Amino acid sequence: MLSGLIRRIGLMTESQSAIVDAALLCVSEARERAENAARALRANGNADAADAFARADARLFELHGDLMRAAYFPAPEAAQLKLAG
Repeated sequence: MLSGLIRRIGLMTESQSAIVDAALLCVSEARERAENAARALRANGNADAADAFARADARLFELHGDLMRAAYFPAPEAAQLKLAG
């Protein structure tokens, strides 16, 4: 798993990695539930509520990606960029 690699190269402690993994799992599970709710509501003819849950699913998908990038692929700090340049 990616979090294991991140721990090995020293970007995150094991404890931090476990917390990040748990948070990402929660967001992923919430996204899945929102997707399922949208599908069920649409099947029952409740288009407005289905659309709201579909939008929530899309926002949670984007949030998950943002959190993954921030945790596992952090942008180099400005000082590091100056040294490299």
